[in-house]
Amino acid sequence: MDSNNQIAEHRKRIDLIDDELIRLLRERLDAAREIGRIKRKNNLPVVDPGRESVLNARLSSLTDNDLLTGAFIKRLWQQIIEESYRVQTEETS
Repeated sequence: MDSNNQIAEHRKRIDLIDDELIRLLRERLDAAREIGRIKRKNNLPVVDPGRESVLNARLSSLTDNDLLTGAFIKRLWQQIIEESYRVQTEETS
């Protein structure tokens, strides 16, 4: 198999992984939306610093691989958390 075919095969694999990541992010945001509804019913704030700290600590413990550095995971999850807050805010407005 030549290098172009090898690259094409790996890109197909990446595309499948990307599809799954998007599906999982949608599922996560759907759960965040439900949390927003519960918070609204109970007059709770959207931002929960304690939960964010627990999440960051848990995720940091999963980054024992040179490919997934703690700094990368922290940046990625900060974006995901911010989007979760956005979804919850829309639901609690």
